Amino acid sequence: AGGTVTLAGDIEGEVVIPEGVTVTLNLAGFELKSIAGDTISNHGTLTITGNGKITSTANSKGAIVNYSDGNVTIENGTIYADSWYSIKNMGTMKILDGIISKGTNGASVIANGWYGNAGTDRNTTGIPDTAKLTIEGGTFTGEGKSSTVIKNDDYGILVINGGNLTSSSEITDINAGPVVLNWHDATINGGIFTSTN
Repeated sequence: AGGTVTLAGDIEGEVVIPEGVTVTLNLAGFELKSIAGDTISNHGTLTITGNGKITSTANSKGAIVNYSDGNVTIENGTIYADSWYSIKNMGTMKILDGIISKGTNGASVIANGWYGNAGTDRNTTGIPDTAKLTIEGGTFTGEGKSSTVIKNDDYGILVINGGNLTSSSEITDINAGPVVLNWHDATINGGIFTSTN
């Protein structure tokens, strides 16, 4: 039904927020961790606060997947995936602060827009100018294989106004580990960008 949900302890499982529902998720210092699917699948309006952690441990699953009808604001907290994107955004998302990071296997830390792969795009069709990611602050890190920090894919609109973004890819070929990989429309007004490769 929506409203404010405050965690009272660590939880394992997956959450789906339906279209038209507004939720404030107060992590309250605790962890919400997936065991089989994407940790949070959002079709509604979601605000995340409370300095806890949202974790994806399942193979090829994200910590947050925001669909084209979804709107997410991350005020703080840690968003982490072991092996896939920590965040896949196909809707509207704003990151104000927090720690967004990824483990040593898999894809970019954040993917904004559509890749053209049914599984990766969660069986949704690319919609021009629907995927809009705005970054105001926060710390963003990627390590290991193919650790692009932000991949702005087809139809994605990316605006970076601040934040500290670091790629420390272990791969040494020329295609690996850029901080920002842009395929569509990106505007960078501020921030700190570091690649250790």
